[in-house]
Amino acid sequence: MDDNLTAMPNKNRLRFRAGTALFLCALLGFVSGCSVTIGGKKMPFLTHRGIHGEVVLEAERNINEQTTGNDTRKNETTEVREKIQFETEGYIYHPNLMTFGAGLGIGLLQHQVDLDGEKDKGSGTVNEYNFTGNILPNKPYPVRFYLRKNETFTPRMFSSSLRSETESSGIRISLRETEWPMQFSYGTTDMDQSGLGNETQDEFSRKDERLRFSTQHQFSKNSLFDFDFERQEIDQKRSTLSHTLRKEDKYDLKHRLTFGEDKQHRLYSNLSYSDETGDFKLERFRLSESLSLKHTKSLSTRHAFSYSKSTRDSSENETSNLSTGFVHRLYHSLTTQGTFRYSDESQGNNINTKRTGIDIGFDYRKKNRWGTFGSNYFVGFLKLEQEGGGESVSVIDEPHAYTTAGAQTFQLVRRNIDPTTIDIEGIGLYSEPADYIVRQADGVTFIEVVGIGGAIINDGDQILLVDYDYLIEPERTEDAVTQNFGIRQTFNNGLSLYYKHSRRDEDIDSTETDILKDEFRTNTYGADYQNKGFRLSAEYTDKDSTLVPYTSKRIQTGYSWRINAMTNAGVHASQNWSNFEGSLPHEVTTFIAGASLTSRLTDKYSVSSSVNYHRATDTLVNSSNPEGYKIDTHLKYAFRQLRVLTGIEYSTLKTVTDKTDRTLLYMKLKRLF
Repeated sequence: MDDNLTAMPNKNRLRFRAGTALFLCALLGFVSGCSVTIGGKKMPFLTHRGIHGEVVLEAERNINEQTTGNDTRKNETTEVREKIQFETEGYIYHPNLMTFGAGLGIGLLQHQVDLDGEKDKGSGTVNEYNFTGNILPNKPYPVRFYLRKNETFTPRMFSSSLRSETESSGIRISLRETEWPMQFSYGTTDMDQSGLGNETQDEFSRKDERLRFSTQHQFSKNSLFDFDFERQEIDQKRSTLSHTLRKEDKYDLKHRLTFGEDKQHRLYSNLSYSDETGDFKLERFRLSESLSLKHTKSLSTRHAFSYSKSTRDSSENETSNLSTGFVHRLYHSLTTQGTFRYSDESQGNNINTKRTGIDIGFDYRKKNRWGTFGSNYFVGFLKLEQEGGGESVSVIDEPHAYTTAGAQTFQLVRRNIDPTTIDIEGIGLYSEPADYIVRQADGVTFIEVVGIGGAIINDGDQILLVDYDYLIEPERTEDAVTQNFGIRQTFNNGLSLYYKHSRRDEDIDSTETDILKDEFRTNTYGADYQNKGFRLSAEYTDKDSTLVPYTSKRIQTGYSWRINAMTNAGVHASQNWSNFEGSLPHEVTTFIAGASLTSRLTDKYSVSSSVNYHRATDTLVNSSNPEGYKIDTHLKYAFRQLRVLTGIEYSTLKTVTDKTDRTLLYMKLKRLF
């Protein structure tokens, strides 16, 4: 990277980019009237497809009121934004020389904040731009570059809106039509965030620089090689509270080989290395091989090996994994799978864990006169041998898939976790207790996602990465058998009945202390029914466990229908009851309901409205027991080049300690030209 560019102060760099973009836009306007003479023929130097754009007027009024006991806080925020945006695209001299796209937006911003009677008002400007260029796009060595700036505004409860300015620039050079096609790219992103009320704690900035090189080579039709290198530098500041510096280099080599008479066999090889420095040092190395062999139409085998090593500060972890297995399909009815796996893990401090396992499973599907019958059975044998223990070890980026429609509580993999070391990151960085709550019982740790008002549920479906420290159990040997069985009959009329059983048996031998076994018996009974737009399901689960026994009941229903050609409606509701026993007994009840309606009133008007209700109760001490609902209605108008959107959102949330009401009125007018 250019050291002079890196050392340039952040604000100067923003001014430099803004000036460059404005200069390019002005230059385009100047040269649009110029021409060149080639071969005695006069040709325009710059050709564009005309200027188009839009005029936008946005207005928002956000009213929040929170009552805690006899104390009431009220916050009112009013914002008005006016913006005009111009866009064009074209080429210079000839489309094969350079094509471009350019956009420029300028406007005004006014805001007023009233927080508990203290008023603050102000105004400012809005400026955005976007310029992209493609030089020699049809040549073997095209160059693409961009300059962008955009501004976003995020309303908040009991504070002024957040204003985020993001500027980015970059270049990508490609070398094609060679035996080793390559791409070089460099880009920077600068994001500055502040509150419209100039609150110091809202100040946040992040600078991200990326340098990347990639190449590919095809040794033959059946052999493909890839190499990627990426360097990333992050400088992140949050007011005066924190300052994070991170540099990371990543190297990734991949190779894919297909072979056999019909090219039915595949071998995948991967070698990766990353070195992260800054506030903490993390070094990772991974080697993996995966071989897939298709012996007949019904029989295939798979074999895999991987080795990984990670070093963080003074801790080191090495893991080797080996597995081999088969899949056999008998006609279209029975699928049989079997796997042998072995792993050897060294976690430092003379702690070594070896795992040996054998799995076998059967899956049967058959159509009958009533519909489709299905059944499955799985059995797994695991032998664990651990030397050493009683030490604290770190886990980094443990993944958990989260969906808003699924369970709002998930269990961390390790036991004996130190709850003060838990960090969760996904689309954003999340904190306790605002976004999640940590529950622990008998060495097991659960993460409960906060419902209404929590950032995780607001960000939606995502992969959550969890870091934590845990205490490794004492030296031991463990033999475990896990079995799963399921049966389902789906009838032609849309009704399904099913039953599932799971059990785990353990035999643990430890010379130092008694270790609580993780044994369970789980029985689940369920039914669901679907017919056109109607759906109904019910399920009951009884888990007898040495750790956290519980029973749960769930019923869920919904109906969506088309009232007429212009109108659609839907309703849904679900109720969950969970009764947890063990050392932390408590009952959790959750009820969710909602309805929606969308209608195209005329060719110009359309309306949409929804209402959602959520209630959760937990008998545990200090549980917030939230209850709330949200109503959202908006009206759209579209005629020729005019677009109008106006609406209202109202939500209320009650907890054990307080009540919060929020009203948002908004209007957006857009005129295209």
